[in-house]
Amino acid sequence: MRQRLCTDEDSPKRAPSQAASTHGRRQSTLCFRGTDMINTRLASNFATCRFKFSDKVHEGEAKFFRNKDEAKGSLIPEKLFNLEGVGVSSVKIEGEQVSVTRSSSEDWHIHSKSIASVLNEAIDKGECFCSADAPANMRSVKEIKAIVEDLLESQINPSIASHGGEITLIDVKGTTIYVKLGGGCQGCGMASVTLKQGVEGVLRDAVPELDEILDVTDHAGGENPYYAPSKK
Repeated sequence: MRQRLCTDEDSPKRAPSQAASTHGRRQSTLCFRGTDMINTRLASNFATCRFKFSDKVHEGEAKFFRNKDEAKGSLIPEKLFNLEGVGVSSVKIEGEQVSVTRSSSEDWHIHSKSIASVLNEAIDKGECFCSADAPANMRSVKEIKAIVEDLLESQINPSIASHGGEITLIDVKGTTIYVKLGGGCQGCGMASVTLKQGVEGVLRDAVPELDEILDVTDHAGGENPYYAPSKK
């Protein structure tokens, strides 16, 4: 179903308590009705869930909220951060997608319903997802690349050097990074564990707005893996 854009004049009237929550910020004049949530998907780190809609819920540059203070004045991020027991740690709104990261990767089957309820209610009411004046809080591709390369050189590669491994940054597209594992990490049966439980944590601590961290290694071509699972 194609959504329509509605202006402030035909948006639902907010109660005084809701209006006060904007803290003086101008609300976006782009509000959306008529779109549908089409799917939800866990990211590779299992702490982030992406809620995809059939059409845009936000126009313009992506907005990233790292905490409650940054969410003040943006109705939907505020509601998500205030969901009791969910533990939302960041919210990213971009085009047709809302990405919500929690402090835990557990119980998404429960908490995703609470988050989806907030988002669907906003769609039904024609509420603006975030303030037009909210800062983007998004680093450029150049900045992300510099941070990741520095972390690989100063922290990550020295820590896996004892296994004869190394990780190289191949590309950065938006907030998705592509890495290649080499040496003892190429073809290693524990490579995915190293990447998901070790490397991702370091990178996301430094750049929390990262979307995906994708391994583009040809692991089948590894000649000297540190750990090779037994072949059946």
